[in-house]
Amino acid sequence: MRYRGIAVLSLAWGLISACGSSDSDDPSCVPGESTSCTGPNGCEGYQVCNDDGTGYEPCECGGGGSGTGGGVSGTGGGGTQVGTGGASATGGASVGAGGLTDSGGTGGVLPDCEPADMSAWVPPAYVPARAAQDVCTEAVIRQYATDCLNGTDCAPFEAGGEHAACGECLTATAVGEAEYGPLILSGSLRETNLAGCIELLGETDCAVHLQDRSACEREACLDNCPVTDSQSLTLYQQCKQEASTGVCATYRQEAVCITDPAHSQACSGSTFEDSLAAVGSVFCGG
Repeated sequence: MRYRGIAVLSLAWGLISACGSSDSDDPSCVPGESTSCTGPNGCEGYQVCNDDGTGYEPCECGGGGSGTGGGVSGTGGGGTQVGTGGASATGGASVGAGGLTDSGGTGGVLPDCEPADMSAWVPPAYVPARAAQDVCTEAVIRQYATDCLNGTDCAPFEAGGEHAACGECLTATAVGEAEYGPLILSGSLRETNLAGCIELLGETDCAVHLQDRSACEREACLDNCPVTDSQSLTLYQQCKQEASTGVCATYRQEAVCITDPAHSQACSGSTFEDSLAAVGSVFCGG
């Protein structure tokens, strides 16, 4: 269970940090009703009608932009941290006039990083969240992110280690498994399981829509934008943002369904580590 990875700031859509006004100018609404909204910096989120029906609460977005539904990390970058504005990769990757070159500097160019046509795509059956366990503290989850996902010493989280039970609970489950834990593994990427977190907090219907959106964006971009280093991870994230408002727009609109803002806040964070700490606490912290 040793991982070395790239981590990217969480861009969880529809989550914390107010970022703008509603798409609707109608001051009246149904109390508790939610609607999509776009902030001044382009963030895609949701807002909830206040208790007296006189207007919507501030737009709730995540991390300053439309994103992936949680934190994401990759397995091939020597632990490079990638911020929302991008970051240089330790492997020496660079962007040239012809596109992203490979990290070895051989001049290989990635294919066009655009969302695939999803018009015939059908969402797979919902994969439920693994039952919650009380085996981790938040501090230990953060230690896991540092020791295991960022490539130092993961021994305390392996069999026989001090935090073996926590490590087992946090271990990523691959796309297609019967249940998902707090981290979902897709190719070389791990992403926090926002849908499962929301499910465990009781919003089971909304969890289905959240997972459909995440799956659509992933399928639209994973093959077209293979992730090998921090810069290609940035391109992959940009592709998912484009898919969110394009080929996956229907699923994005349906995913604006969280009725309790406290639930979204409990499953989100402004960085990958914060997002994992939040989601991991719901899954593995009792």
